[in-house]
Amino acid sequence: MSRREISENEPSKVPKHFTFRFLNVSSTYVSDFSEIWDHGAREHLSLQLLNAVLQQAGEMTPSALREIVKVIAQHAALLSAGSDCLRLLLAASKAFSPCKPLLTIPRFLAAPEIAVVAGNVLKAAYAESLPDKGQKEKIEDAIERIPRSRYIKRYEKPESIQNRLLLCIGPNQLLSSALRDRAEQLSTEKPQFANEPYVRMQGGAMSYSTEDWLRDEGADTKKRENAEILEAIKPLTEFEHKFLNGVPF
Repeated sequence: MSRREISENEPSKVPKHFTFRFLNVSSTYVSDFSEIWDHGAREHLSLQLLNAVLQQAGEMTPSALREIVKVIAQHAALLSAGSDCLRLLLAASKAFSPCKPLLTIPRFLAAPEIAVVAGNVLKAAYAESLPDKGQKEKIEDAIERIPRSRYIKRYEKPESIQNRLLLCIGPNQLLSSALRDRAEQLSTEKPQFANEPYVRMQGGAMSYSTEDWLRDEGADTKKRENAEILEAIKPLTEFEHKFLNGVPF
């Protein structure tokens, strides 16, 4: 994975990291603010190659999937690539086995690059009844321990992250009576809650008129003589826009 450049003039954006055990190897998670661009264009060749592999997850054997995930865990310079590991769970039911340990690490579940993806994965996995009773207990324990873990604080309080994940699982799927009651209360109080991304990119365009240009150049477009000229050229401007991409006839 290529490292994303972080400005030296923005110390608040210096990546934070933590280390954990995953598939019997020591993995380092680096919080790299990729949640900002994760839902946009993926220009890095490494990400394009990984996405191509993930699309074939449904056709792989469990052992092959495990090896792929293990290689990512061992060699990814940034294990925010763990979000891509989690996407394996959405690609094929059999991918749940190698990735399930990630869902039992409180700091990983609460990571700003992961929390939304983790919520989607939990929703999909529980809908297909993939976790067994023992796995459900471990997942619930991890969610319950988020406030006591040294998670990376960026967008949400720990209780809010817990609520996000519990509602993705759903009250009927929770084993703990305390967590189930909490999820039921949240469902009643905040039925509009959705597992939305922390950051959304939007774009748009505005027309830039002659008057806008003159104003930016320092001209007073409200002066009478200037306003009269702008009014006089309006028919020409309308004609120009009407046939901007065509031939007048």
